Amino acid sequence: MLYLVCGKDAYRVKERLEEIKKEWFEKETSLSVFEFSEDKFSPEEFENLVKGRSLIHSNFLVLLSGVLEDKENENFILPLIGLMGSSPDVFVFCEESLANEAAEDFKRAGAKIEKFELMRGEKLRNWVYSEAKKRKLKLSPEQSFALLNQFGGETRAIAKTLDQLSLGYIDGLSAKESVNLFHFVDAVLE
Repeated sequence: MLYLVCGKDAYRVKERLEEIKKEWFEKETSLSVFEFSEDKFSPEEFENLVKGRSLIHSNFLVLLSGVLEDKENENFILPLIGLMGSSPDVFVFCEESLANEAAEDFKRAGAKIEKFELMRGEKLRNWVYSEAKKRKLKLSPEQSFALLNQFGGETRAIAKTLDQLSLGYIDGLSAKESVNLFHFVDAVLE
C-alpha cells in the first residue's frame, strides 16, 4: 500500500498522517513502524524494508517525511515505487511539493494521493467552523473573523487557539473567567 500526502498546509498534512497511522494500527495489531526524514534516511535500511519481509511482524508501516526533497534520495527511491505500490506493507510519503515526474511515478504505482494546499476564503471559514465544532465550540462570525484576521491561512495556529479555547485555559485564564477572543488572540501573538 502506498500513500502520498502532500501540500503546503503542513498542519493538515500532519493530521492526515496521524489518521493513517491510527487507521492502520486499528487494522494491524502487530505493525512495526519505521520513520525516515530528509535528515534521517538510510538507503540500505529503506531498501531492506521495501524488498524484505518480516519474520516477526506481519506488516511494516514506513513513514517518510521530506525525504524526496533531497535529489539523491529521490533518485534512489523512485525506482522502488512500483514495489511499494504492490507491497502488503504500508509506505506513507509526506512531502511539501513534488516534481511532476515523481508524482506520475506515484500515480502509476497506484498510490493514494492526497493534497493539502493552503485554504482561503469560504473553504477556510468552513474549516474553522468544522474544527470548532469538533472541539464543541460555537464561534460567532465575529470570533471566526478575528481568528482569520489574526492568523490568515495558518491552520496550525488556528487549531492551537481552538484547542486552548476548548480546554478552557487561555493564557492562564480558566473557563470560569470571562474571556474575550480578541484579547486572547492578541495574547497568543505576544
